[in-house]
Amino acid sequence: MAGVKKQARKLPKSKETRPAWKNLILALTLVPLVAGIFLIAAWSLDWDITGSLENQIYVGILFLLTSFAVSNLVQKRWLLGAGWLLLMLADILFLFWVNPSAQTVAAILGVAGAGMIGFQYFQQIAQGASQKK
Repeated sequence: MAGVKKQARKLPKSKETRPAWKNLILALTLVPLVAGIFLIAAWSLDWDITGSLENQIYVGILFLLTSFAVSNLVQKRWLLGAGWLLLMLADILFLFWVNPSAQTVAAILGVAGAGMIGFQYFQQIAQGASQKK
């Protein structure tokens, strides 16, 4: 046993280390995420928190979309971040303007944003399937 060497356990290296400010921003994106979930849950239980129950769902969704957009942009996932931003703009238009032309623009922005997000997710799924083969 005198010739047996102990090998140190090597931990797998992470792909990239993020600066502390990025980690802080990513942690702070949990605040609007939790607030959005809380507002949507309160809306579903008919608890009026924001002053108007009709707009409470839109504000909750706005918080969720803000969280998703910022976290993807900080991680340099530009297409996903842009898609979430377009959905956020569509939600703002639905929230503040009630006329049909503004809602048509919001619907177009929403479809474009959902298309960008869907394209990126399907692309990631295809990459994962090709790597398994």
